[in-house]
Amino acid sequence: MSHDCEYRFEGKGVYGLYVDGKPADMYIVGFNVNLQAAGPAVQTPQLWIGQGGGCEARRYSSRDAAIEGEKELLAGMSKAGTLQGIMLPPRNSEDEKSATVQRVIAEVGKLPLAAPIKWTGGVPAAHAGSHSCSIEELNRMIEQNPSAFAPYFERARMYMAGGQAGKAVDDYNRVIGLNLDDASVHANAFACRGAAYIQMRDFDSGINDCTRAIGLDPASLAGYFNRGSAYMMKKSYGLAIADFSAALRIEPNFAGAYLCRGDAYRNEKNYDGAIADYSRAIEFDPRNAALYNNRGRAWLESGNLDNAVPDFTRAVELDPKLVPAYLNRGSAFFKKKDYDGAIQNFEQALEFGVRDAHLYYNMGISWLYKGGYGRAVRAFDEAIRLDPGLMPAYQCRDQANRKLKNGGGGGGG
Repeated sequence: MSHDCEYRFEGKGVYGLYVDGKPADMYIVGFNVNLQAAGPAVQTPQLWIGQGGGCEARRYSSRDAAIEGEKELLAGMSKAGTLQGIMLPPRNSEDEKSATVQRVIAEVGKLPLAAPIKWTGGVPAAHAGSHSCSIEELNRMIEQNPSAFAPYFERARMYMAGGQAGKAVDDYNRVIGLNLDDASVHANAFACRGAAYIQMRDFDSGINDCTRAIGLDPASLAGYFNRGSAYMMKKSYGLAIADFSAALRIEPNFAGAYLCRGDAYRNEKNYDGAIADYSRAIEFDPRNAALYNNRGRAWLESGNLDNAVPDFTRAVELDPKLVPAYLNRGSAFFKKKDYDGAIQNFEQALEFGVRDAHLYYNMGISWLYKGGYGRAVRAFDEAIRLDPGLMPAYQCRDQANRKLKNGGGGGGG
């Protein structure tokens, strides 16, 4: 007999297991101990916080006991190094029956109460953006024990989530300055500081720090992933592919690395490689609209329009506000000479406030081919207003005006 199982966020870093919608008296607290969200340089970092790496978790039979245990775990992480995200299935997960979620539920179910375990890989991020305690509480922890490195990591993560990468760098500097026996802690601090530099768009400093992290710990997942992200920003796609590949050798179930390596392959015009990586990432996160949009772009750029359109459609089904998917689907319809479909998608993008010269240019071309010359002229006018150097728009506008003067259809205009 099967049951619907899910974890729900209970507050203060605690997740409760529910079976068929009823609490199962199983509460979990846990922290990623290897990976710094690595994602400030990722297009959708919130999707990857806590993904991959290792996790320490504790199981409790009551919510109150779990909350107390969370405080103890946070204050006493002597070897964990970082508190970067709880690696449990997401609350309100729509793929809660997946093999990954069921595997984790089974593993957690084997835990004796309040006993620590470790497992690795493939677990979706839980409640990205939630924090186990406040900045003020972390400040007090640091005042009480300034040589404990874990609160610095957590405070830095919170600073980065709030766009304060400079403050995060200060906290990572403090960890690097601590006299510690565990080289992996310093390695993680360099990798994390590298991510902060990347967020500040100081890519060379980010690369240098990640390289130092890898030197200290050749299995530094965050070091390779963050450095690959910096190389992406510098458009050094070959180097990025090498680093994302190294990250995947360390953690084969790291969906974020598949996503980013797919982006690098697409920029290198290796569309088969890109599509394979996006497809692998979708296996881990089948309700991530951006993944379908990215794979659709690879199909589109490779000329496979029949596969591109369904991916863009799936993307907007999952996220009706994902504007790039409308633009891309409009471009696919345009290339298929489905001008009605193209115009409809371009207009949907305009409804979200997009103002782009090439969008108006493509819309103008679509109206021109449809015989809607008046609307074509207006679209070309706007394209020229936004980009006076877009010379083809002048030529096409002249063509549409000639059609109007010769008695051609106004196309509603």
